[in-house]
Amino acid sequence: MADEAKFFMVGSDARFVGSPGLQSYSQLWIEAFPDGQLEIADMFESGNYVIAELMARGTHAGSPVTRAATLRSTGSSIAITYRDVLEIRDDKIRCIRTYFDSTSLFAHVGASSDSGSRSRVPVGRRSI
Repeated sequence: MADEAKFFMVGSDARFVGSPGLQSYSQLWIEAFPDGQLEIADMFESGNYVIAELMARGTHAGSPVTRAATLRSTGSSIAITYRDVLEIRDDKIRCIRTYFDSTSLFAHVGASSDSGSRSRVPVGRRSI
């Protein structure tokens, strides 16, 4: 992985850089779903890009704090499909963009992104 590798959760405000960023990104998921499992369903390669289709499963047993929200533990199980697009140059990962349906994730854990009494996740883009 490149020292300056960037990680984006597309559709949210989450941005991470380098190994410390990857650790922070991973820690959010580990805190939220301590029994979480990932399954690679398929992978495609073209030039400098790899697209991975993954299935994430786990029990929402933690309450991670992000810049956008704190999503309180619900004890609900999830099974969601998402995609990672990896840009690779000089045999190193330069960028990972993660695409998933946050509305579906909220529905799986019994939360809502559009209720004033529950967590709201802003949608927007900005460059690092």
